[in-house]
Amino acid sequence: MRILRFILKEILINLLFIFKGFTLSFHFAKNPYFTDSVLQKHYQLQIGLSDKNPFDYDGPTVVKSKGCEINWNAGKDVTTKTVKNESFFNFFENVEQALDDDLKKEEEEKIRDDFETGQIIRDQIVSRAALIFTGKTVSRGKIRLGGAGGRTIRAFKR
Repeated sequence: MRILRFILKEILINLLFIFKGFTLSFHFAKNPYFTDSVLQKHYQLQIGLSDKNPFDYDGPTVVKSKGCEINWNAGKDVTTKTVKNESFFNFFENVEQALDDDLKKEEEEKIRDDFETGQIIRDQIVSRAALIFTGKTVSRGKIRLGGAGGRTIRAFKR
């Protein structure tokens, strides 16, 4: 990860008595991602020979590992993926038609839906904004967004 290059200072290994396990301690510089200066991971090992085949020993077996909680700063958790929500503000995204005519059906629908939404706002909302604001007009119609598979919203209902 790119952020480790800038904030990781050192890694220490603490071996536990008679190969019972070890702890890795990662020491970090002050950073904008999390507040912890040290993050640790502990590994518990088991040493034991098989009763059935004692000569088939490949070394210690990991019994469990235990990490620590990371205190991430708001919006800086690099372990989570942000999932886009439906929002009015998505309207302000750029939608462009490629110069080549090899658009996928999904891209064509997105461009068409975006344009239709803009037309509805221009023709049915902005053109009547003063009347809507003053309450002089009441429209009981529906506005359909998104083509055949789109959603319908009720506009100007009072």
